Amino acid sequence: MGPWAPATAVGLIVLIACMTVTCTLPLHSFWIIDCASKGLLAERIAETEFERLDFEYHAKPVDPNFKFFPKHLAVPLGQGYTSTYPPAYSMLAACCYSLVGSPGLRVPAALGVSLSAAFLVVLLVPSIGTAAGVIAGLVLGLATPLLFYGVTVWEHSLVVALFLGSCICIDQRSKLRASIAGLLMAVACCFREDALLLFASMAIVLIAVRSMRPVALAFLLAGALPLAALVVTYATIYGELLGPHLIPEIHLSRTSATPGQRSNPLFVLLAGVGATPKEQWAFLIVFAAMLALGLVSSRRKSLQAMAAVVAVLVGTGLWGFATWKTLTSSSPLWELLRFNGMLFRVPLSCFIGLGVASLSRGENERRLRLTVAASLLFAASIIAFEFTTRSGVASGIGVHWGPRLLSPVFPAIVALGAVTFHRILEDRPIRSRVGLTALAGLTTLVAVLSSAQSIWFLAHQKFEAERLQDQIRAIPQEIVVCSIPVLPMHLASLWDEKKMMAVRDGSQLVELTRDLRAMKLEEFLLLVPAGSRVSESFAGCKFTRVLRHRGRKVHYLEVDGYVGSIR
Repeated sequence: MGPWAPATAVGLIVLIACMTVTCTLPLHSFWIIDCASKGLLAERIAETEFERLDFEYHAKPVDPNFKFFPKHLAVPLGQGYTSTYPPAYSMLAACCYSLVGSPGLRVPAALGVSLSAAFLVVLLVPSIGTAAGVIAGLVLGLATPLLFYGVTVWEHSLVVALFLGSCICIDQRSKLRASIAGLLMAVACCFREDALLLFASMAIVLIAVRSMRPVALAFLLAGALPLAALVVTYATIYGELLGPHLIPEIHLSRTSATPGQRSNPLFVLLAGVGATPKEQWAFLIVFAAMLALGLVSSRRKSLQAMAAVVAVLVGTGLWGFATWKTLTSSSPLWELLRFNGMLFRVPLSCFIGLGVASLSRGENERRLRLTVAASLLFAASIIAFEFTTRSGVASGIGVHWGPRLLSPVFPAIVALGAVTFHRILEDRPIRSRVGLTALAGLTTLVAVLSSAQSIWFLAHQKFEAERLQDQIRAIPQEIVVCSIPVLPMHLASLWDEKKMMAVRDGSQLVELTRDLRAMKLEEFLLLVPAGSRVSESFAGCKFTRVLRHRGRKVHYLEVDGYVGSIR
């Protein structure tokens, strides 16, 4: 039996799991504004039958010049505004939304995870066998941060799937297959700009490997032509060669990212920010030590087994420490960001050194070696990009689960862990095999619990967002004015029911009330950060508090609402 049958089974299991989570949680609330922006645009594309890329602005009758349009993560397009993110995911989600409604917004993400898991099985079965390959595929799909990105409106999983599909296509004897691989990577770049670094990493690896050089040119040409068309399209529509997101985001994050995020991508991505500089360095030293231990212990099989035991204990201990710190915090979501690097959210990262040393030079692991090499080079390029721009973009600033910009590295980490245990278990006595298998089971259990924790965060966040939306929906005022930049887009499900507007400061609020008074409008709802002091009489209005929303678990959306009566 070839690898495709078990791979298909794994993909279906992961897809069912993702859609079960999706349909169990609220469908009309989002994790953060990134997801809401893409979901709102997808709905707009579907409702206009792919004729419009701009957001519908229901407040346009009272704000025809878009002065108070919620412009956070939005860019001008024609007479209106569109999402700052590449539209590829929203266009794909729009197709699914047209077929199945709100669950369809997350179907592409779920398909990305299921395909990634299936493709990893295909890559691993020739090397470690069907059973171990299936387990590894399930671990990738259900026990890494990729699961989280398969149940949110995000494109990371699609990029991972296209990358793995490209690695499977590569064959040193076929320029046609190399061309298909290049085309797949070009498609990945349509979803995320950082996939350009992944494309470049694959190209460098192909050129560096002598046997692959004959097909490297086919890979590059097949990818370069669609990328050139993408650049022309972006320049025509947005006036930006790389699209509306990357360059503006670099500029924005230079002013909004914390100094730690701007200067320490190694902490943010690989280890953890921690609570103090000492913790930062301690976590990074542990990560480096595990990498070195794995590489050094490769000379003797007995040392490999000892290093594997250490890796399991370290990974389990660090995950337990981060989980305890996070769940016992009064603000667990913000505590999460202190322990959000690879070391904590992907416990198998402790096996990177061991796995690299365990890879053989056999023909059956050629594609696996290519995948690992391109993944690790991509991780290095992301870190180098961050050090070069000092922006925080590569660190994935914002509220997320795990080092999301290193998502293409997750399959390589799982593969390296699987190869490590497979090599160590070979030719060992039964007693030793049982003990090491138990350790592998413990590592898998920790990874599963980590994924479960991510769904816990997602569930509480979405239920809290839904509760806030229901409270706002129950307030009769039709005009909703937000002084929190990220809030209007986050409340995407209200856009068809309320006139959502935004103000930067008090002077803009004065200008808005003057415009509303001129139109003989009498009341509006003002949303401000929790605890903000709003004078009972300001900007020619009388303000009365009608809403006090506080988070029950994650404390992300905390808002006070005031009805402004225009005098």
